Amino acid sequence: MLDLLIKGASIIDGTGGDRYMADVAVKDGDIVKIAPSIDEKASTVIDAAGKILTPGFFDMHSHADFTAAVYPHMEGLLGQGVTTCFCGHCGMSVAPIDRYYLETPGGVDGAAISRLVPPFTGGPNPIMFRIADTEELRPAFKEVTGTELDWTSYDEFLRHLEKTGVGCNMIINASHSQIRIQVLGVDYKRSATVDEVEKMKEYVRSAMEAGASGLSYGLEYCPGTYADTYELTELARVVKEYDGVVTAHLQWRKNRRERDDPGHEGVDGVKEFLEIGKETGVRLHISHMLGGYTVVPPEDELVRAGVRRLLEVIDSYRRDGVQVTWDVLPYDVVAIYYFPQLATYMRPYVDECGGKQAFSRALKIGDYRNRLTDEIKAGKHRSTSPLVYFDPVSNPDWAKPFLITKCSDARYVNKTIYDIAQESGKDSLDVLLDILSVDPEAGCGAWRPYPEARFYEYNMADDATMGLDNVALDYDYFHEDGEDLPFELGTPTAYCGMVSYIEQKLLPRLEDTIKRLTGNAASALRLTDRGYIKEGLRADIVVMDYDNLKSNKNFLDPRTPPSGIDYVIVNGEIAVDHNTHLHPHSGRIYRFR
Repeated sequence: MLDLLIKGASIIDGTGGDRYMADVAVKDGDIVKIAPSIDEKASTVIDAAGKILTPGFFDMHSHADFTAAVYPHMEGLLGQGVTTCFCGHCGMSVAPIDRYYLETPGGVDGAAISRLVPPFTGGPNPIMFRIADTEELRPAFKEVTGTELDWTSYDEFLRHLEKTGVGCNMIINASHSQIRIQVLGVDYKRSATVDEVEKMKEYVRSAMEAGASGLSYGLEYCPGTYADTYELTELARVVKEYDGVVTAHLQWRKNRRERDDPGHEGVDGVKEFLEIGKETGVRLHISHMLGGYTVVPPEDELVRAGVRRLLEVIDSYRRDGVQVTWDVLPYDVVAIYYFPQLATYMRPYVDECGGKQAFSRALKIGDYRNRLTDEIKAGKHRSTSPLVYFDPVSNPDWAKPFLITKCSDARYVNKTIYDIAQESGKDSLDVLLDILSVDPEAGCGAWRPYPEARFYEYNMADDATMGLDNVALDYDYFHEDGEDLPFELGTPTAYCGMVSYIEQKLLPRLEDTIKRLTGNAASALRLTDRGYIKEGLRADIVVMDYDNLKSNKNFLDPRTPPSGIDYVIVNGEIAVDHNTHLHPHSGRIYRFR
């Protein structure tokens, strides 16, 4: 008897080919038969008449490894159809943690859990970044999860996930920055010696032997931004020994290079990365492709031309034998809710006052407020967020995306700081400080629009893949009050980014959209067991009501689930049934050795 039978679906198989009508039979986690009509008995039968059946979606740029130990159900990913996530990007991860870990600024005075999830640490600015002793992490982990932190190495971390179980399949890179601080510790603002590089290579070897997919570089961030080409090339050679993949930001070494060369363009970083691939023969993957060329103001045709030129550069290296793939954000807005507390954008002033409450009181003192205002307007302060750019000097439109989501003065809620300033006739910075002087707990969402022309052009590329650049979350949290959203909430895209991508209908054929979410990703990762609707492959399946598909983006409550994702199936088990999460923990932790 079959375990599962899906009847009468319109199948889009992930290849880009035309859809067709068929039944799909599943047994022991595999797709065992696809045929116009299957009459065998099954434990569970799904009537998919009028519905579209696709392979499970791939998140090709995921930070789910940061949160999977805390949110193993991974409801936010599964609810939008993601069944496989490619993790460990940006040079950061939660292993190895032999000696040190990277601590996020999180929310100001944030909950203990903010210390567990360090993906968005910013650049060389020490305000955004701290190295802490691993022993500091253990009590915080126990406080939040109720369990002991039982890993230090990459292998032990995978064992932890295998023991607890996870909702999605996970493919996890080792991380350069995390490895670098195990070797250099707090003395990371320099090139590594030959001996230190050799020690790093041993960490990489250990991770690859344990089954890591490869190694990620995040050279916008500390401590990776201080690595020289020799270090990066030598580590890539180890990954090549295991036929792994090296991933990196497009904004390769951006912060460091901009200090030395203000004219540095993202395309120069891409070329540096591609040269390492050419030198070592290692497979490459470029994370969340953004600019390549800076166009100010972002005129559509120039932006599109820049994207096309960047892709031409990549193709030229491919013709020379370099193996390279890439992903792009599946939505047209980035950086929403990375720091959901408005006070976070006022660090280090909040820190110097001793916390949010003290800072709020200080803002009522004229001399202090005037000094702070003068410093900000003189360009002496930038946001702790590397993605939103609160900087009134270089970004006069900074206030337009700052949405007030929580405030004791209800008049401000669901309005941007810019809107409030326009209504009141005040300066936007004064509005921000006014709000914090009244309510130090005020919440905000802030985002940076992703130029539509660039977004469209990337998606036209036939080999595009999609990555949310977010973490794995559930709909419920460990917070006692149940109200405040945790720092690592991320954005509405944590719950509906893939559905938002489909909803935008950028491509004329749904088949081509699904190919970018499934088959392209499986091919880029060289997976032969999933990514398509095909007999003999693992049954990762999405059944959607396409006519009623809707992302339901909600900036005041990003946890709002999408509509139209009827079923999500992971390795043959139903994980989501019409927004009801069944928590089978049927995801697989990939080990490539």
